Amino acid sequence: MKQSEATFIDAQMDKFNLAIHSPVTRTHSQLCKAWDKLWIAMNTCINGEEPDPVVRTVIQRMTSRSKEGIKKYGCTMERTDVTTSGWIDHTIEELLDAAIYLERLKRDL
Repeated sequence: MKQSEATFIDAQMDKFNLAIHSPVTRTHSQLCKAWDKLWIAMNTCINGEEPDPVVRTVIQRMTSRSKEGIKKYGCTMERTDVTTSGWIDHTIEELLDAAIYLERLKRDL
């Protein structure tokens, strides 16, 4: 990745972080727009050139998961039928599942 591309992604990440933490821009639609800009920047700059194989794998998995979600639910994450509280509940459920998976893996150590 070229320095200018990395700088562009950093700028988009800064904007996304500001959107997340700003009391003014916490609507789901605003966060989705900020995320979309970051995602487009990442995909535009990566094109298989990401030198970190772990980052490249995460990007590929996110793209695959997004496609699966669109196929399964017929919409993108910009859907408006879920309230902010609903999105928080979904996140809590996902994190609880992750905690269970980690606890299970810990038993193998």
